[in-house]
Amino acid sequence: MIEQEYIQSKLVQFAKRLGLIIEAKVSDVIKEKNLIATGDLRKSIKSEIENRVWQTEITIYSDLPYSNVVHEGRKSGTMPPIMAIRDWIHVKRIIPRPKASKNIKRVMSAYWAQTQLAWAIAKSIKAKGTKGVKFFDIAMSQAMSDIEKEISRFSL
Repeated sequence: MIEQEYIQSKLVQFAKRLGLIIEAKVSDVIKEKNLIATGDLRKSIKSEIENRVWQTEITIYSDLPYSNVVHEGRKSGTMPPIMAIRDWIHVKRIIPRPKASKNIKRVMSAYWAQTQLAWAIAKSIKAKGTKGVKFFDIAMSQAMSDIEKEISRFSL
């Protein structure tokens, strides 16, 4: 029984190392693909190890609600949340251009201008959808050589 516990603990340690390797690679891909506005997506990448008798499973995930939209994209036909887009505009420091008009009677507040731009972007996304960036898949492909090295070094 002690031998089985020893093997199980070694497998869990090994799985944790692999999880950390993959987490780092996912974070790198998010940076490489410029999927960063606030950095929250990169910070949200986690690994979880589930250990059963003679089976250890590694799950790499993000618990952010929008991570799936970034990864898979958004189909046309549904309106994305306007305030999330407005926040993205604010974080990215995008300054909306005022409408072309010779007779501007009021100066729009920055908040209102960003909200109008967010509405326009949301309408475009509703019409066209967005293409996802499969950052988990890309990271797994890039991590394979590191995983293979770890496997070759593994011993009980």
